[in-house]
Amino acid sequence: MKFVQLLFAIAFILFAGCQGKKSKTQADSTYPHPDSSIVHFLRLRNAASTPDSIKAAIKDNVVVLSTSDETKFLIAYQYPGDPPGSFIGFDLLGLSSELAEYPYKKTTLENFETENGITLVPFLDEILKKKGSDYVIKEENGLVTYTWYDAPPDFLKRYNSSEYLFEVSAMDSLVTRIRFGLVPDSANEVRALQKINDSTQ
Repeated sequence: MKFVQLLFAIAFILFAGCQGKKSKTQADSTYPHPDSSIVHFLRLRNAASTPDSIKAAIKDNVVVLSTSDETKFLIAYQYPGDPPGSFIGFDLLGLSSELAEYPYKKTTLENFETENGITLVPFLDEILKKKGSDYVIKEENGLVTYTWYDAPPDFLKRYNSSEYLFEVSAMDSLVTRIRFGLVPDSANEVRALQKINDSTQ
């Protein structure tokens, strides 16, 4: 599907493009550890913990889920060839045009929240207070993206990843998207994403 291909292209560009911009740093002392899960629901690279109903809804390595009131959405994605439900990244966003025609699975959750208590809140300041000021910032056409590289070496080793990032996008200080996930060490996985990226050109 065009949307899925576009999603992977964006994810690849963000993950691959951010490598090398900043060295890995220890997590901020006020922020205990990098986010690696949606509380009581999904975890990074942990297929065994993913409910079978979610695995069944995965299409082209992507699944889109909604809160019970269908106002907030979670996009979970995995690398081609990984076991179903072994997700490497999550996006939190509100209803948007990119999801308008994409099938999603409604959940019983009232909100999607990380283990550090971060949710898709309207105001950017609320997230900045939790995440701290150790971020890289970029702006394009009014959209400002804050990126943290706050994973210590033991975290990266545990997930067999070369990089971890947490991103918040905002416009006029209002949060539009939260994204967090892993960059793989496997060259084959990177090539698989590059192939998807090339197909959208």
